[in-house]
Amino acid sequence: MGKSVSNFNEINYQDCYVAFMDILGFQDIVEKRECDQILDVFHQIKGSKIKKATMNGEELDLRFDKVHFYIMSDTIIIYINSSEKNALDMIVESTSLTLSHLTKLKNPVFVRGAVIKNKLFCQNDVMFGPAITEAYRLEKEVAIYPRVIISRKINCNESLNPIIGNLLLYVDFDRYNCIENNNVKNFKNDNERLITYIDSMLIKYDNVQRIKEKYLYLKRHYMHVNDLIEKVKPTISKDVLDEL
Repeated sequence: MGKSVSNFNEINYQDCYVAFMDILGFQDIVEKRECDQILDVFHQIKGSKIKKATMNGEELDLRFDKVHFYIMSDTIIIYINSSEKNALDMIVESTSLTLSHLTKLKNPVFVRGAVIKNKLFCQNDVMFGPAITEAYRLEKEVAIYPRVIISRKINCNESLNPIIGNLLLYVDFDRYNCIENNNVKNFKNDNERLITYIDSMLIKYDNVQRIKEKYLYLKRHYMHVNDLIEKVKPTISKDVLDEL
């Protein structure tokens, strides 16, 4: 007799950090052939070199080869076994890099998503588990706007390197920790470019309130990004900034 579904938890599930993201405006992206560029972005991220930083004399390894990507249509899932060293650091950094590469495209791409820690089964092209259900619910019901929130069940103060937390997280209006895109060095110039693009989308969707609200959120956020970055930069050493 085969094993029952109830046995999956102890045999097949792994405890993982999972970032579940929905690409907004995916139909328009397909029509404009942006998908090839997006695929290139993920190839770049998967092939990224190990990034290293030092904190209190300890070398922190952020190994992207430990991070897995599952991409289907308008859904991006990034996950890592929670037992890996600096697992939350790596999921935040990988998600942030994804946001950065997507917004650097000629026509910036924005996502809505959530990061959670829960049980996940993934083998070849099969993926399921409480992690997907929880992340999907948070993305749809709580994130709402183009942002990637971190579940309140995750204690970032305990699990996340404060260097990464200071650089790549911001606290939003509803007190959720959210992941910022990883473009610290060129944020000011890129920020202006993004605001110009967002303004054009606000004009385009002026009569579509549902879409307009999302771009209004983005404009409010990016207008404050420069202030956020300038605030934390003095607390980060030049060596660390050079490694980002």
